[in-house]
Amino acid sequence: MNDKKYQCSIPEPKNQTLSNEEQLKKIESELTNCYSYNNGYYLYVLCPGKNITQTRVLNGFTLERNILGQRLNFINFDKNSIQERYVDGSYCLGKKGNRKTIVEYSCLIENVTTPMVISITEVECVYHIKWQIPAICKHQSFVDWNLPKTIRCCADIIQENETTRKKIQENELQKDIELMNKEEKSTK
Repeated sequence: MNDKKYQCSIPEPKNQTLSNEEQLKKIESELTNCYSYNNGYYLYVLCPGKNITQTRVLNGFTLERNILGQRLNFINFDKNSIQERYVDGSYCLGKKGNRKTIVEYSCLIENVTTPMVISITEVECVYHIKWQIPAICKHQSFVDWNLPKTIRCCADIIQENETTRKKIQENELQKDIELMNKEEKSTK
């Protein structure tokens, strides 16, 4: 197809008798590990449903450790996406408030067998981190990912203009900040 290589699969039918929240809690309870990602500067550690941290290590010495969120206070289920908001992170001098993180679980890349980070952005101490964790891709929210008896094909290599990708990430993060600000105002 178009001189590109594609990987195709047919998903297995899923049991969808649980609510979104019940199914996510069940999946997260089966995840016994925390997941880490090192971008070369910071080490990020996500313990799904519990907390997320950021640590700066240089030559084996911890220089800085930030809690990006230590309490889950909001979950949003969307078609092909689950967002969890973690709050009560470490104090952030630039914003004069505590750090917050939106963790978005996405299932974008076929045949990923180990958890991976797709993107990390930060604006005013609000972090947006996209993870692909294979076990969470089994959740019923990923309808396009889990359509039974439907052939699904993904290009082996997804190329994206870096400028376009950054603009999309910035827009997504700005929407997250606006949503969080609205919810904070409505709870006061």
